[in-house]
Amino acid sequence: MTNDTNNNNFPADNTFTSGVLYHVPMTLLTADPGQPRQLFDAEPLAEMSVSIKQHGVIQPITFRKDPDGKLIIISGERRFRASQIAKQVTIPAIYHDGDNHAEIALVENLHRVDLSPIEEAEALHKVKVARGYKDKELSDVIGKAASTISEILSLNKLPEEIKTICKKESRFSRRVLIEVVKIGTEDGMLTAFEKLKNKGVQRDELRDERMKPSHAELMLKKVKTLHKAVKRADFNNFGVELEKIESELTELVTLIQSKVQKK
Repeated sequence: MTNDTNNNNFPADNTFTSGVLYHVPMTLLTADPGQPRQLFDAEPLAEMSVSIKQHGVIQPITFRKDPDGKLIIISGERRFRASQIAKQVTIPAIYHDGDNHAEIALVENLHRVDLSPIEEAEALHKVKVARGYKDKELSDVIGKAASTISEILSLNKLPEEIKTICKKESRFSRRVLIEVVKIGTEDGMLTAFEKLKNKGVQRDELRDERMKPSHAELMLKKVKTLHKAVKRADFNNFGVELEKIESELTELVTLIQSKVQKK
């Protein structure tokens, strides 16, 4: 039981051995500000705290020591928070002195509690940058295909406005958000997300919307078609209609120039 005040194995000088289980005073532990999971639902924590009061913390958390000597939680912050609610004095914790603590925290969250797609993307990016990993190396660590890792990381391109909403609401799946990212432009992503949020459009609808050519693409196609037609035309054979054609083309050039100048 973790409400036991017996801390005989806790070193007074804060000198720990990696891999050893300690009963760490709750007051000495600090949550990791870089923890992948940023939101904790109150109801599941309350339920876990009841279990902890009855049975204690069955699975130890892990912790590290930062350069200032503070004890930082690597994994198990949910258990730590629930233990706070249960008013535990100590908590079983295994010390880890490696430099891959971000990986440990991420992997545990991925395997135990579903992160939001944005939390997952940000956590993967943090580990990738910190360790200098390529997508393939990151995939080996996390246990997901490199293509999946690449797709998840792409969610970091979403506008901050979208990220903020998705961290609070769980109804937006990773697959749908990836379709939003593929739209490419910030305005396009915001517009698509607004439709997704208000009308509940599906992934296939977003993909169809993304695949639909833009007004610029349609105009370019028409311009290319006209260009080819003019290039192939033999103006010497147009006879009396030549003057009308030249007049229309001249008006078209003038119109285009005026449009461009306005821009």
